[in-house]
Amino acid sequence: MAKRVLWRESKGIKDKQEEVPSKARSCNLQCGESVTIEDRAYTISAVTHRYQLRKGKYEPTEKRLDVLSTGRYILNLYLENLLEQS
Repeated sequence: MAKRVLWRESKGIKDKQEEVPSKARSCNLQCGESVTIEDRAYTISAVTHRYQLRKGKYEPTEKRLDVLSTGRYILNLYLENLLEQS
């Protein structure tokens, strides 16, 4: 199961589920990239951006990263390829 990492950019509050690496706050992370959380390697499986309407404009409020352990991510890719070939 994917872990969820949440960063609320506008408030600077980290969700209690996982520690967000400092790289996630300043960079544009994408699916397939590796991150280290608490000395463990993970691969980003999904990135979700949320916006809130304020004063007639949508402003980013949070970024959620769904991550899998690197081994599980590679295994999932392998299994998906096997499924496509059958």
